[in-house]
Amino acid sequence: MQPIKLTIAGEYWDSQIYQGILYLFTRDGAIKTVNWDPLVDGLSTGQSLRLAASCAFQRSDYLYNSNFQMIFSDADVKNVIQKKFVALHDCKLHIDQKTLAKKFERKSQDTPFPFPHADSLMYGRSMYVVGQSGLWQADCNKRNVYPVSRKPGRIWDAPVLAVSGNYGSLALSAGREGLWEVDLGWSEYRQPKKAKNISKRPCIDCEWLYYSIFASSYDDSGYLASFSNELEHVKKNSEDDDDIDDLHSSVGQGPRKRIFEGEIDSSQIFKKLGHYSWGVKDKVYSGGNKKISVSSYNPWDKYGNAIQQVGTYELEHAGSIVSAGVASFGVVIEYDDAIVVLPSKGKAVMLRGEPVNWRVFPKSLHYQNHLHVIYGDHIAIYSFNHDYFVDQKNKIYGSRPETNELYRPRIPQTRQNIQL
Repeated sequence: MQPIKLTIAGEYWDSQIYQGILYLFTRDGAIKTVNWDPLVDGLSTGQSLRLAASCAFQRSDYLYNSNFQMIFSDADVKNVIQKKFVALHDCKLHIDQKTLAKKFERKSQDTPFPFPHADSLMYGRSMYVVGQSGLWQADCNKRNVYPVSRKPGRIWDAPVLAVSGNYGSLALSAGREGLWEVDLGWSEYRQPKKAKNISKRPCIDCEWLYYSIFASSYDDSGYLASFSNELEHVKKNSEDDDDIDDLHSSVGQGPRKRIFEGEIDSSQIFKKLGHYSWGVKDKVYSGGNKKISVSSYNPWDKYGNAIQQVGTYELEHAGSIVSAGVASFGVVIEYDDAIVVLPSKGKAVMLRGEPVNWRVFPKSLHYQNHLHVIYGDHIAIYSFNHDYFVDQKNKIYGSRPETNELYRPRIPQTRQNIQL
């Protein structure tokens, strides 16, 4: 099943989508906020494709929800839904700048952050931006005149390349200065604490593997900053939130303290040296020489086998990896001349051309099937919908999907184990 593509004309630098608002950073230093749901509702898809359009662009959680699995697992129902996704793929979905400004744009404002930035994040109803001047935060409130506060605060003043949020903290990639973390202090009147160095090893990108952090690096292929935590994965607190907040338990027991246990080198995880590695949630990947190695991660494994090798697979595309990410629908790899998506089912999808920027939303509840790719004169928003019908326990490419349900992964004990 091919991804569904929606293009929006314009010259953009970055994008975020959160709680029904699409944030578009323009290359002239502005932020356009777009009312996303009306935009999707206004697409010329016809009433017969309304459900498919909603699942594709507005509510990726609909078909993942176990309450509907009995319905959607029915062969006849499944066939109808898949046909609707195919029909939606054949529609030309495009928004020009005039239509965007007239019908769907909520506000255009000068960015309150230093521009251009290196990375951005929406987390806990705030926007975080990082770059040469450090880490910045601004409140985002739909009821305010300016959707992004014009009075941001600087949390840290050291250069940062990438930021990722989870468990009430921000992981920060500081290049040669290593991997850092900032506790946002949500349990203490939302006052962020001082940045804490986790590792002095180089780090150009970072993502959360549950309550641990994986640091990617060109220098030594990457490493896992392993933490222990008594808190189990929890239910989402509110239907209005788009990100999954793991700070508090579903039974009101309050936060748990994460304890740093040490670094696990990529070479220990994959039994080889030198390849660029990355991961998120329950998967870690290492790619190079037209091969990709896969390991699964389960910190709750009762036998103490947190990491298990899954296997090594052939890649059709060759070249040096520029960056990579993981979403529920598969693995995204950026090369010099293309972005390649390795879906959880089906053939690789190649998006040719060098992008300005791209991102996925693996911890989002509503938009986890999105891939945003920015090119010179437009942003392409791809929706991958094959993963709704994939066996989530045994898929090779892609992380486990976000749902409103309690989750504790189970990994078969038949694979080779790596004991932490």
